[in-house]
Formats: sequence, structure tokens, C-alpha cells
Amino acid sequence: MKNSNKNKNLLYVSNKPIKAFLFLLSLPWFILSVKLIIDNKAASGIKLFVFGNVFLTVMFGVQFYFRKMLVLYQKNLDSSYNKYKKRKIIKDKGGSLK
Repeated sequence: MKNSNKNKNLLYVSNKPIKAFLFLLSLPWFILSVKLIIDNKAASGIKLFVFGNVFLTVMFGVQFYFRKMLVLYQKNLDSSYNKYKKRKIIKDKGGSLK
């Protein structure tokens, strides 16, 4: 159970690492789009900028949903583990579990 608490606590870390990852992922797209706009290729630069924003928004949404699913899974796992620990053995019915 101690490992379960440790893993559960890792799921509740702050959003700073995720935001830093997305920022570093966005740098090449945004730098290239600004360079394209400066080089009089505004249409390509704007398309790249929009694509980068949409991609990062989808990535953030997927990470948020995945993290939410992991927390829910961990809570269900903990509750089922606690129920398993508290089960009673009925001796008069042949030792079956209740």
C-alpha cells in the first residue's frame, strides 16, 4: 500500500513540468513562423502558427484527460484493495469469501 500512496502522490504534481514541456515543444514552430512572416511569407507563417497552437491545445487536452484517468484508476484501485483487505471469511459455509 505504501507504493500505491507514493504513485498516487506523483499524479498530483504541479502543472509546471507539463507547461514547460509544451513551451519547449512550441519554440521551433513559433520561431519558424515568425521567421517566415519576416521573410514576406506571411501566409505560410500564419498557417504554421495556427497549426502549432492547435497541436499544442490538443496535446494539453490529451495530457489533462490522461492524468485525470490515471487518478480515477488509482482511486478505484485503492478502494478495491481496501475492500479486499476488509473481506470476511465465512467459516460455516466452507470457507468462502464474502
